[in-house]
Amino acid sequence: MMALKTLIGCLVLATALLGCSGSGSVEPDSQVAAPNASTATTPSDPVAKAVAVAREIEADADDVDAILERHGLTVETFEELLYDISSDPELSKRYNAALGL
Repeated sequence: MMALKTLIGCLVLATALLGCSGSGSVEPDSQVAAPNASTATTPSDPVAKAVAVAREIEADADDVDAILERHGLTVETFEELLYDISSDPELSKRYNAALGL
């Protein structure tokens, strides 16, 4: 479980660093609505989905597998989702803004 926490931390850092390469600003509240942790959703917006999962994991890091499962993800697919977001400057900016990074 510690390895997953470390991996998520590294991916968040990479997303933050890659997301800083663009210009402009994004308001967190206007881009991604805060998810309700008690009702898992599978939004079609990859940023909204990643933010929802990241917030739930931050709130309950001991329940990562169940959180990912509720969102239709595995560790590998969540990693892919974060990688895809970090590869796109606009998505990175939205993700970082939504998480206050």
